[in-house]
Amino acid sequence: MVDVGTPGYDIGTGGVAGSALVLPWAADRGAGVLIAVRHSGAQPFQADELDTMTAFAGQGALALRLTGTQHRIRELTVLAGDRRTHRPR
Repeated sequence: MVDVGTPGYDIGTGGVAGSALVLPWAADRGAGVLIAVRHSGAQPFQADELDTMTAFAGQGALALRLTGTQHRIRELTVLAGDRRTHRPR
């Protein structure tokens, strides 16, 4: 958990930042991070919320990986179909 700055710090969302969680989205592939920010004055993130948010980030990373795999399978299926229909006789 991190504090993103002084209370009242504008983070470019039209609001002001309070506490934030920054979690790896897909650590094994370096896909990025998941950032959850609360407005200034809101209750800070609690330690028990870290497990839930970590699981959420892990599920998001898994979904991202699965989507990429499905896309690649579709590409390979199309290529295999092209080879079958365009074979020399």
